[in-house]
Amino acid sequence: MKVILARALIHYQSPKHHDEAKALFEDALRRNSKHGSALVGLGLILEEQHNYVGAADFLRRALALDPGDSKIMSEAAWCDVLRGNVSEGLSGLKECLSRITGIDARSRDFKAQVLWRIGQALWSSDGKYLFS
Repeated sequence: MKVILARALIHYQSPKHHDEAKALFEDALRRNSKHGSALVGLGLILEEQHNYVGAADFLRRALALDPGDSKIMSEAAWCDVLRGNVSEGLSGLKECLSRITGIDARSRDFKAQVLWRIGQALWSSDGKYLFS
């Protein structure tokens, strides 16, 4: 239940409640080091705080638990792009794009986000995110 609250806190008036959410996620990971939602939550918080190396680490650990989760894959790949590892990030984003097959509104929105991220990565010649 605490992880559900923490996930909500990530998005509610972000980043105001990140410290509280982070504490809840860390508590969940102390009890179960393979708690996927807690790993993703910490990854998203670190990404928001521009700690892309730490974020990628948590997101990759979550992706290892659920290799088919395209959203986790896209966030991990985006962290690679943001930390300057553009070629690896582009590869991950393209792989993620190939997995998006739905035609519903959520799938289209997700596809648009991944395409935008691919465009930003290609636009950036020195590996840094151009538009923050």
